[in-house]
Amino acid sequence: MYVILTKDVANLGQKNSVHSVSDGYFLNYLFPNKLAQSASANMIRRVKDKQKALQANSSQQKQVYTEAIDLLSGSAVKISGKANQKGTLFKAISPADIAKAIKKETGLDIEQKSIHMDHFKSIGDHTAVLKLGTREIEVRVEVVAG
Repeated sequence: MYVILTKDVANLGQKNSVHSVSDGYFLNYLFPNKLAQSASANMIRRVKDKQKALQANSSQQKQVYTEAIDLLSGSAVKISGKANQKGTLFKAISPADIAKAIKKETGLDIEQKSIHMDHFKSIGDHTAVLKLGTREIEVRVEVVAG
C-alpha cells in the first residue's frame, strides 16, 4: 500500500513523501495517529510535481542566499535608536529591526526568524548570526544614538 506522510515519521520518512508500507502498519499506526493518508495515483503525481517545484525553488533560494552572504559578509549594518547619557537604549534592538535595516541598506528581504541574537540594549558594535539555508554568517551591527 502506498501512503503519503502528513508528518515526519521516524525510520520511515519526512512529510509529503510517498512510501510503500504494509496494510497493517498503515491501519494500526499511521492512519489512527494521523501520520499518513492513503495515496492514489493522482495524489502521488501531485506530490511528485510539488517536490520538483520545491527543488527548483530551492536552487533559486540557494542563489539568493549566496548573493546575500556576499553582500553582508564584511559589512556593518547601522541602526540608530534613542539612548540616555550612559548609552543605554530606551528600546532594545530586535531581529525585526535588523531585518528592516538590512532591507533598507542592501535591498535584501531577510526573514527575522533567520536572525539569531540577543536583544541589543546599548549603543556600540554588536554581532548577530544569520542562518541562510545551511550556512551561518556573522553580521556586524553598529548601534548609534540618534
